[in-house]
Amino acid sequence: MISYFLYQASAYLPEPLEHTALRANGWSGRVVAWFLFFCVMFQQNTKRDRSRPSHQGMAAFAVDEDRAELEVLNANLRKTNENSAKITAVLSGLDERLGRLEGTMKPIHRTTKRLWQVQSNVAATIAAIEKTKTYWNIPFEEESTIRAGPSTNLQRFLTSVRNLDQGMVTLQSADLSSSQRIVNKTHELLKSATEQLRDYWQAVLNSGSVPIAPLTYVLKGQAPPAFSSEQAEQMRDMAKVAAESRGLASVQTQQTQSFIEIRSDYIQRSLETFPLASQRSLELRTAALYDREFNGIGHYTEAILQMTRQDRELCLTVFGEQTGLDVYERTVAPAFSDYCRTCKGITAHVKVHLGPDCYLGFEALGHLKRLNATVVDIETPEIARDLHATVTSIATVSAGAFHEMAEDMKRKMGAVLALPIDGGVLDHTKELCSRLRKCCEYPEIVADLLSALGEGGWRRPVTGPVKLPHTETPAAGLLLDNFACECIDANLQILEAKARNLLKRPNQMAIFMLNNVAYVSSTIKRSEMHRYIGKRTLAKLDETHKRIFKVYREACDLPARQLMDTTTMLRPADNKSKGSSMTSKDREAVKERFRLFNAEFEELIRSSKSFTVQDADLKQQLTGEIRAVIVPLYVRFYDKYVAMDFAKNKDKYIKYDKSSIEKVIWDALA
Repeated sequence: MISYFLYQASAYLPEPLEHTALRANGWSGRVVAWFLFFCVMFQQNTKRDRSRPSHQGMAAFAVDEDRAELEVLNANLRKTNENSAKITAVLSGLDERLGRLEGTMKPIHRTTKRLWQVQSNVAATIAAIEKTKTYWNIPFEEESTIRAGPSTNLQRFLTSVRNLDQGMVTLQSADLSSSQRIVNKTHELLKSATEQLRDYWQAVLNSGSVPIAPLTYVLKGQAPPAFSSEQAEQMRDMAKVAAESRGLASVQTQQTQSFIEIRSDYIQRSLETFPLASQRSLELRTAALYDREFNGIGHYTEAILQMTRQDRELCLTVFGEQTGLDVYERTVAPAFSDYCRTCKGITAHVKVHLGPDCYLGFEALGHLKRLNATVVDIETPEIARDLHATVTSIATVSAGAFHEMAEDMKRKMGAVLALPIDGGVLDHTKELCSRLRKCCEYPEIVADLLSALGEGGWRRPVTGPVKLPHTETPAAGLLLDNFACECIDANLQILEAKARNLLKRPNQMAIFMLNNVAYVSSTIKRSEMHRYIGKRTLAKLDETHKRIFKVYREACDLPARQLMDTTTMLRPADNKSKGSSMTSKDREAVKERFRLFNAEFEELIRSSKSFTVQDADLKQQLTGEIRAVIVPLYVRFYDKYVAMDFAKNKDKYIKYDKSSIEKVIWDALA
């Protein structure tokens, strides 16, 4: 209410009084408010009176009255100003007293705060002293356990070590002269515990690190022996105590170093026979094509893979992930270095003997790629880098085998000076099939290498490093078929040119080529090769077979041409006149045809008997072709002249009847 009156009255006051009225509060504010209220009401009534009409006398009276009222108001205003000044002076004095009071209280507050801090420090010091006193008895409580050693009760021993280490840290931080004897005692026990812990750690490590013969386990498909879960937990607990204890920092370093030395030596000594066996197998190699797993690199890969995988799990269990991975890399690095060195020796050997031993390169590359896939770059970067370099090196050498194989077979085919007289399969054809079949024993690696070379990349030598694709390419399965098709077709073309030049008889050339084509085709169809060498190669072989078979058919046509009879005879009146229906010229013509047929046919049969046809399907096809060409014509010719007297001794000319000629044909290629 006061605020309302002050606000209403301030509108009718001069500006200085207006601000004074608005600032007034408390008891003095009430007085000022009432006074201003009456002033406002009086002023409003005066304005209303002035608005009334008056006479001249009344006007003079009103002026005097207003003057009197104004004097009263001025007097009251002066009193109000005086009161306001007094109130302001009182308030200023109050502020000054409050400032002095605050200045007095602040030092007291700071002093009180310092006293509270001192009290807290004293309490903490007392607590620290009490805590320190609790460790004075620890050396005497734990001495018996330390003297007994970790072999009695490892967990109790490790607990004692923790207590001693914590007591040592506490006593040293307290730095009390009265605790020096206890500190010395604790230090002595910790030193003894450190030595015992180191010896026990090495004893546990050595118990599970006796070199083994990993080949035995690889051949049986069993995992090599490893630490028991109890032993792994013991080492984990010892490593954990060493890592967490300040006084055992040297123990942690010794544990890590001894683990790396013992386990690294264990792996290397266990695997040392594999590099020696690999080198020995290289020394025993001959010019024959390499046989799968002769070198033993596959067993070596499996052994190192199993042993290093076990040690990785052991390192992570004992040391944890962060420290364990570093310990693992340092532990297995020497073994992987030996493995890469062995692979480099294989690479050097394959490079010199690329023709017969490229399959060793394929085999080593396949195992190396499998091992490389298990090595994580982020875990073992140095090992991964060495393996990647080894993979690239052996892949580059092995990729050159395709061009070398194609060119080597062309050289061998071109150097042939004599062909089998029996029309049998050429040894070079068998070698070509053997080489391609061995390529199919390593389908994934061969597909990767051909993919790295690209379509037709085998037609030129490898000039730069070859990097295997990380993922399987869609066309990888077709590349081996394309390579085989080109290689087989090129060699068959060379072989056909040789056969046409060296084998004069068409049927002999045809039999020889058909035998070789059939051998290649049956080798593909009747082995695992058909899974990788398929549609294109077989279609090309079928095309070659049909083309050569036409040559053989033409050779069979030679006897058949003698049966193409054009003799015209008069129809006889009766059976008695059959012989007389032929003129002497016709009789001689028939005799000549039988004689020529017999000669050509016997030559065909004789040559056919001299040929070797191993493929049953081809043999049946050849026999069927002779029969289909000759038998129908011979039967017709035989039926036509067998009853005629074209000669006094017909058996001299008709050597085969209708049944015997078929038997002769079937026996020709039996």
